[in-house]
Amino acid sequence: MYDITLPNPYAVRIAALMREKAEHTAVATMPVFTIEAVEKRMGWVGLKPEMFDFVTTAPTSSYCKPDPRYFGEILERFGVEPKDALMIGNDVREDMQPCKELGVDVFLVKDHMITHDLPYDEYRQGGYEDLVKFLEAL
Repeated sequence: MYDITLPNPYAVRIAALMREKAEHTAVATMPVFTIEAVEKRMGWVGLKPEMFDFVTTAPTSSYCKPDPRYFGEILERFGVEPKDALMIGNDVREDMQPCKELGVDVFLVKDHMITHDLPYDEYRQGGYEDLVKFLEAL
């Protein structure tokens, strides 16, 4: 068996910074899996669901990406206005576009970025190290 997903040395630091800087934190992954499957996927990079206030799963979500209502549902869960939220993601179509449509600030992680051949210059962006610096400065 070969390891195709390795621990991300930035993942735990980014999660800790999010917890320190934000009132609420959520993992907004495509909600088609059970919590057990999402937990396994998170573990591949060194994260655990308990590091966040909420993790989307099939049973907890009414919508999926890229439907803006998916992100709106997460915001409603915490009573947060879009202008007061930040989405960190690596997918232009699934993360950046619907969040921008809602008025959510975004940070496009260019490491392992998925563009779907869509333009992405309009979004705040950088690698994991840039994201750490951005979060530290908040």
